[in-house]
Amino acid sequence: MIKILFVCTGNTCRSPMAEALFRQMLRDAGLGEEVLCQSAGLSAVEGAPASPNAVLALQEWGLDISAHRARRLTGEEMPVWDLFFTMSQTHGYILEQAGARPEQIYVPGQIADPYGQDLAAYRACRDRLRKELEEFLGKLTAHLPRQIVPLEEPHLDALADLEALCFPDPWSREALKEEIGNPAACFLTVLEAGRPIGYVGAHHACGEFYLDNLAVHPDHRRKGVARSLLGALIKFAQEHGGHFLTLEVRPSNGPALALYEALGFTEVGRRKNFYTHPAEDALLLRLDLEGRDVSC
Repeated sequence: MIKILFVCTGNTCRSPMAEALFRQMLRDAGLGEEVLCQSAGLSAVEGAPASPNAVLALQEWGLDISAHRARRLTGEEMPVWDLFFTMSQTHGYILEQAGARPEQIYVPGQIADPYGQDLAAYRACRDRLRKELEEFLGKLTAHLPRQIVPLEEPHLDALADLEALCFPDPWSREALKEEIGNPAACFLTVLEAGRPIGYVGAHHACGEFYLDNLAVHPDHRRKGVARSLLGALIKFAQEHGGHFLTLEVRPSNGPALALYEALGFTEVGRRKNFYTHPAEDALLLRLDLEGRDVSC
């Protein structure tokens, strides 16, 4: 987990606004469990509330920081944080003098302090923070490893587009949404730089797992993404009492067949005229899970 601290002077305006905005961005990117963020002030009055106009400016975007209370950054907690997002060069200089390494300090430029000004100034600060945080998130996620996480609502638009790109009869966004939290399903999304690039979905009952879909964006194929997704699905199935996993595949889909065979799937049947667009039989493959060590 990466730990990020947003730092300003009093911790009543800029840094709590940045913290709330960035938390929302992390949730939208499916990174809520990968990044921890908080805020603090270099000269904060402990327990001071968020500035009223800061509260109002974020309320306009559906965010609530009314419960925020300021806190002062102490030297003892400096080693806790991996990165410091500061509002000015001066803040960065103070942090460096307190022991932070230069590569830990991110200074997007001078973000003016709106303290004591009208709501328009706080809106301008909010908008500037959002812009700088989007750039910061892009740089941050570029260094995050590929992640496989359960399907969540923020993934749906990208995966519905991927379905339309990959399949002649794609699943709709609503169909995918129905699988979120379905106890008889396992739908996993693979994220790269915080963005969905593929997914796998299966249903199960009484220890029998059936693969519904496996899709990877064309720009990310032949990079081990499908293999990683299948590995995560197989692990889930084994941890949930799965006996075997079955799937259908076109006989003409050479790359997919090679992957399935490499993982230990064997042909156990054939379904005539299973596919349309174009018409083709389907090979029925099966992987026995009990006692199998599948390394993906």
